[in-house]
Amino acid sequence: MADSDQVKETASVEKENKQPMTFRQKIDYFKDYYLLKVVLVLLALVFVGLFIRDAYKNSKTIYTGGTVGFDLYDDKFAFLSDGFINYLGDDYKGKKAQFGGNALMIPEGQEYERNNVETAFVAQVNAGMYNYLFMAKKEFDYFVDVDIYQDISYIKEDPRFSGLDYVTGFEGKTVGIRLSEEALSKLGVSDMDIYLVFAIKKNQNDLNLKFVEYLYS
Repeated sequence: MADSDQVKETASVEKENKQPMTFRQKIDYFKDYYLLKVVLVLLALVFVGLFIRDAYKNSKTIYTGGTVGFDLYDDKFAFLSDGFINYLGDDYKGKKAQFGGNALMIPEGQEYERNNVETAFVAQVNAGMYNYLFMAKKEFDYFVDVDIYQDISYIKEDPRFSGLDYVTGFEGKTVGIRLSEEALSKLGVSDMDIYLVFAIKKNQNDLNLKFVEYLYS
């Protein structure tokens, strides 16, 4: 008899469970069993979307530069990014050049170690984040023995650029170009010794030659 009552009770519970739920019950059921899973899936989709967007953006960026030890006015960023791409012509249509401003930002105050900031800067250059850098003389001299500058003898040997003011660095290599007054004026800079260097980890010699051509055209 007890078994029969248990069977009836089980059947009654199952019947109740099969009854249509109210809208409120459906909401509560969704929140209890599915909401967290849906949120996790949406977050995963967002991260995947951001990754794809950044990968696509980076695939279009072919040339990147910055300054070290000084800043440029914002209106010169376009000259070094969109202006350079336009100069390259139709073969580079849809590509991007980026100019990131000061690559060696030294924080104000006492809560930092300058050595850590410098180490991070060298790591960024060695990681290939920059094709070229405009460096103030003090910073150029400071990093000249670190071996982060590309040997630009191939630029010096080009007849178009043989008359530029070249400087040597690590192991006597030709590593920089001291900008002329004409080039400085295009950057909106005056009364400063500025050197153009190319990163040793980015061997885009053809684009480097084009960039020098653009700067001195």
